[in-house]
Amino acid sequence: MKESEKIALIDMDDTLAKYTETLKEALLQIASPAELLDSDYPMSRLEYVERRRDLIKSRGSFWRNLPVHEPGAEIVSTLIEFGYQPQILTKGPNRATVAWQEKFLWCQDRMADGTLPEKTPIHIVQDKGLVYGKILVDDFPTYGLRWLAWLPRGLLILPAHDWNKDFSHSNAYRYDGNRSELRHLLREFA
Repeated sequence: MKESEKIALIDMDDTLAKYTETLKEALLQIASPAELLDSDYPMSRLEYVERRRDLIKSRGSFWRNLPVHEPGAEIVSTLIEFGYQPQILTKGPNRATVAWQEKFLWCQDRMADGTLPEKTPIHIVQDKGLVYGKILVDDFPTYGLRWLAWLPRGLLILPAHDWNKDFSHSNAYRYDGNRSELRHLLREFA
């Protein structure tokens, strides 16, 4: 395999950046005392909670200030060890257009702090299934399945989260922090 073919696509939200946790914290800061009694409040699908989520995501700096999700950073550094070229592949949200710019700036900040290699390509797209890579690192199984439909010999790596714990696919690996297991997988995959 040529080095130019060793592309690893890396999702941003909940893969390389702490999106859900940060959004929940922001929602809890503006919750009423009664809402704080409901443990489902931050993830509620009530219309007013949805509007709050949209408001938080639309304000400047939400996306750019997301902290790095360490398991995602570990996966990236391990992929680099094996000669993969990381490329960011993140979905641009429809209802928070400011995110497109902020996600780009977040990635540039991660290049500056060494989390990502300098000049890492950044793809902000609507459909991840249309972008080539040998590996996709993404926490969300639906996006992974769409990508695998076009690249059936690809490898999907999912950073472990509650929402992907029951997902299973012959070309998918759920990363739970065991780097030696990930290294073994990448040796076998090559």
